[in-house]
Amino acid sequence: MCQRRCGARNISEGAVVASSEVVCFLVLCDRLKTEGELRVKAETQLAEAQTSLDEPRKLLQESKAELTDTFNALSAEALNSNNEPSLALARSTFEGVQT
Repeated sequence: MCQRRCGARNISEGAVVASSEVVCFLVLCDRLKTEGELRVKAETQLAEAQTSLDEPRKLLQESKAELTDTFNALSAEALNSNNEPSLALARSTFEGVQT
């Protein structure tokens, strides 16, 4: 319907073809408008989804930082508590060897 037909035609045929082209143009304009609206809707949904992920992402980063701090503190405490008995044992062994 939207394709122009080649060949001879009289005035009324030309008017029908022109009318069909106008209809096709209007249909295409309507489709373009619809596609534009769908694109805006999809972009809005994407922005909302990205925003809704910001809070869980922030909580995850905070939890990771907190767990890292806790692990570092506990490992330092464990190292210090193990160093004291090891040093005491080394001192007594060394004193025994010296005497």
